[in-house]
Amino acid sequence: MRGLSMTSSGVQFDVDIRGVATLSLDNAERHNSLDDDIFRQMLEAFDYCEREALRVLCLRANGKHFCAGANLMAFAPIGSGLADSPSSPPLMQALHRLNTLRTPTVAMVHGGCIGSGAALASCCDIVVAEETAFFSIPEVRLGILPAAVIPYFAAAIGQRHLRRYLLSGERFSSTEAWHIGLVHQVCQAGRLAEVADAIVDALLRGGPSAVAGSKAAVLEAAPLPLSEEQQIALHDLVVAQASTPEVLEGVAAFVEKRSPTWHRTVK
Repeated sequence: MRGLSMTSSGVQFDVDIRGVATLSLDNAERHNSLDDDIFRQMLEAFDYCEREALRVLCLRANGKHFCAGANLMAFAPIGSGLADSPSSPPLMQALHRLNTLRTPTVAMVHGGCIGSGAALASCCDIVVAEETAFFSIPEVRLGILPAAVIPYFAAAIGQRHLRRYLLSGERFSSTEAWHIGLVHQVCQAGRLAEVADAIVDALLRGGPSAVAGSKAAVLEAAPLPLSEEQQIALHDLVVAQASTPEVLEGVAAFVEKRSPTWHRTVK
């Protein structure tokens, strides 16, 4: 198999001679925040992985952070609501395809892994994170209902842990992410590639059809409740809330770097 390297706006995609693909988020200036164009490029990469029967897909990022979540400014100007919300159809399609991809997947997390970025990690088969990495599901702090990502987090960390971190929006460490099941292995800063390489080699030692078939069997045994109708229902739920005063205030507060009006402290 020949190597391949393609770079486009915000995404870099490489395939080595072993059939190991690396999809790198490549918009460090915006901390690799996500928009519909990025999701569409990811979908193209996923299609390539299955079409070419690639052996492994590694998901990583360039820059200081793995992913800062959805790029709110790409979804809606202040004052217009979130008609194309951070639970847009391309996001939902990308999460579904990543979760069900026949190619085994390895997420390599460093820095911040936030919101939709953490959801991407939850859809990967194996997640490795540096000890200095941190995670959060902060959408509620912006007044946003992150309905599209909830099923994947629930499958990864269980309903009980999700209730805390979804409802509070708290930041949690890679060690806590390991404790609750979102991360499989924590490594020292700077050793991410080394640890991931060992995992990739372990995946390559299995028969390609046996590995892909085993993943499919696991998904069949414990499927996520996401039929096409349910995905549409989730999106409709988000859109119904997207232009409410609460969302407008949450996004405005985020942009203006202030607390939203609903956050009051006792002095």
